[in-house]
Amino acid sequence: MSAAARAFVLRHARLRPVPGLEGIRLHLADDVLTLWHAVQLETK
Repeated sequence: MSAAARAFVLRHARLRPVPGLEGIRLHLADDVLTLWHAVQLETK
């Protein structure tokens, strides 16, 4: 993963546990529309 992609994920998502899968955490966004808008701005 590029440094830019890693920085984008860290800016827009939080590392959270996965319910029912102990020990697994994923980077998840709070609001999908905000994330989608950020992706649109980054990829123009």
